[in-house]
Amino acid sequence: MSNQRQVQSTTTSKLKNFWRTSERAYRDACYLCGVKGFGIDVAADRENKLCTYYINEEANALTFPSWFNDEWISVDSAWCNPPFDKKEGFLEKAYEQIKSQSGKLICVMIPYEPATQWWRKYVQDKASIVYVPDGRYNFIHPETGKLISGVNFASCFVIFTRLTMPTVYHHFERGCGELKEAS
Repeated sequence: MSNQRQVQSTTTSKLKNFWRTSERAYRDACYLCGVKGFGIDVAADRENKLCTYYINEEANALTFPSWFNDEWISVDSAWCNPPFDKKEGFLEKAYEQIKSQSGKLICVMIPYEPATQWWRKYVQDKASIVYVPDGRYNFIHPETGKLISGVNFASCFVIFTRLTMPTVYHHFERGCGELKEAS
């Protein structure tokens, strides 16, 4: 019997899909992926986008033919912090997108839950790299815009490329993107 208890979220289901990525998490992801910024944010809106180009909920990235090329953009990398209850759909779409794209990269920030069925189905041996931080990232509250600490789950960055290899797990120190900027 385990002494650990399950921590339940106090976030209302209405807000659960709209927590925003912190600047720290985004800078770390950029640094780890070797980009100054990602080309497109595929799960955003005007208020929370982290890239110049973005796909909002109405446009629906899950039905978009290509995250990288169409008549209005051509980019090499995509960022995705998917709505909490659509993470499986976004992981499946990221893998589908990358299979047909040479030289492209997709970074998906999701809960780090490698013991789950959905992880084994959508991440393991499909993603090239999983970057696992040394702790939890804070997120930005969707209504107040304030940085909220005490997140009850660990996050990670799942990187999809065309490399065909078993998924590699790499542990890193949060704030690595900030350390790089300072030097």
